[in-house]
Amino acid sequence: MSDKLFLYNYATQSKVPAYYTKFATLKESLEHYANDLLYPKNLKFTQAKDICLQSNLIIQAYKTKNFKKLKNTIGLPKLKAAQIYSELIHNEYNFDLIFRDFVHGKIVSKNADKKVYCKNSLIIIENGDEKLGIMTNYKKVDINNLNSLKCDIAKALDIKKDQNLQNLYIVCPRNLSFRKHIEIKAQNSDYMGVKIVPYTLTNLKIKEKR
Repeated sequence: MSDKLFLYNYATQSKVPAYYTKFATLKESLEHYANDLLYPKNLKFTQAKDICLQSNLIIQAYKTKNFKKLKNTIGLPKLKAAQIYSELIHNEYNFDLIFRDFVHGKIVSKNADKKVYCKNSLIIIENGDEKLGIMTNYKKVDINNLNSLKCDIAKALDIKKDQNLQNLYIVCPRNLSFRKHIEIKAQNSDYMGVKIVPYTLTNLKIKEKR
């Protein structure tokens, strides 16, 4: 689950602490974090300086699962907990796009002397006459069963040929059973077709709350 939380933090301003990776799903992690923001253990009673009615509406709607009143709300809520609840309500996470953007950013930062650009969801690195392609896929890879990547592999082989790429990599998140690249040879050929490459997102360590 830490991969999704890492990408969530990358794409949003919420920055959920690594402690919450201990929960089974992203939804559980966000709910527990939002609840802890609303009900901190060390309460300090001070006079309220500002009241955000929109935040109150969103929090109440999420707790009661009654979302009718949210149709007329405009703008972002001020409370961080309400922002998280709002994201959970609208389910606005496209991890395929977030993962691609993250990988693209890393490639750009490590290849400042090369031309890096996106074309039809493909990340391309050009260095003189050499051209390398990278397809990202936010999918859990099972090295013993690559059927889930069958369409991606076929697409990658076609793209490599059409775009005249020297190499093409399918980049997927690294997991416990997928730690080394997998080489797929083109049919009826001794030359390398594509490589499926594990990509490490984060090495988050679970820390206790203080």
